[in-house]
Order: sequence, then C-alpha cells, then structure tokens
Amino acid sequence: MKRLSLFLLPVLLVLAACEPPPPELDGAPSAPSASPAPADPLLPPGELAGGAPVTGLILPGTLNLAPPSTMQVITGCAPTIAPDYDRLPDMTCLLFEADGSIPPGVDQPILEMMNAAGWQYVRARGSERYFERPKPSSDCADVAALSVVGDFLAALVARAMAERDPRHAPSTNTSWRGYAIPHSIHEACGADRMRP
Repeated sequence: MKRLSLFLLPVLLVLAACEPPPPELDGAPSAPSASPAPADPLLPPGELAGGAPVTGLILPGTLNLAPPSTMQVITGCAPTIAPDYDRLPDMTCLLFEADGSIPPGVDQPILEMMNAAGWQYVRARGSERYFERPKPSSDCADVAALSVVGDFLAALVARAMAERDPRHAPSTNTSWRGYAIPHSIHEACGADRMRP
C-alpha cells in the first residue's frame, strides 16, 4: 500500500501541474465579467442611443407581425385614437409615411407585413380591414381586424413625436397613415368566415 501511495503522489503532482493557468489578457489576470450597462432612462424601451429604433414582433404567438423599420409601433394607443370610449381593448398602432393616395382596400406596407406573417386580406368594411389565416385541414381560419386611424391621426402623430428620440421623430410635414391593431383574434368556420 505504501508503494502504491508513493507511486500515485508523483502522478497526481504531474497532473496538477498540467492544468492550464487562468486566462490572461496582455499579461494581466482576467477581470471578472462586467455586468451590462444599465439602460438609458431617457430613452424609450427598445431605443438605442444614437441608433435607429429597435423593432420586434407585434403580438408574438398571435399575429406574429414584423413591422418594417419605416413603421413606428405605438403600444397602448387606444386612449389616443378613441378618447371617448370608456372601456377599450388593448391596441397597438402602426404609423408610416403614406404615398398620398388612399387605397380602397389596404395600404401596401400593411398588406406586405400581414402576408409575410401568413395573413390574407379578405375584405374592407368601413374603416375596418379584415384578414384571415386559414387553419390547415379544416374549414376554419383565424380572423384579425385592423382599423384605419381617421379623425385622431394627428393626435397619434403628436404622440409618436413626443415618445421618440428627436433624431427619429416623424416630421409634421409628412403625409402619415395609421392603423390600430386590437390584441385579439377570433376563429371563424364555414359560412361564418364571410362575416366580420
């Protein structure tokens, strides 16, 4: 037993000496990892100092819309576009530069964004634009309604200007179009798919 321990001791010492030293940078021991810098409290969430606004998915798992960088996303916009209502659903609004013409159906940027997320435009009724996303192997579809912002568009633009970094704020000299997206969809099947 004594011989075995005499043999193992040098082996263990050799193995311990073979462990790599801690990593060093420029000859100095590495510093502990620094925690990320705190967010700038003067910038809105998702806004990068000196950079373009960060956009993400609108209603991931439900609508899955990825707005282009040319659109401004305004969350919680219901009080701005419908101030007379007592109980409003949660809404997100989209604001973008219009080309001047008012299409009878839906604006091209909205149509492209909805199509990219699997939604097909089906009809317009007043200021509402209806889209559906067919469900595989059934006669059912998810239905989403978007509303064109009309009378309160100026208020929406003013809110967007107040909330954004001045370097990225919309200009008041631009012709703008706005859409409101309720945070809900519903399922329709068969003939009910033809109803709003």
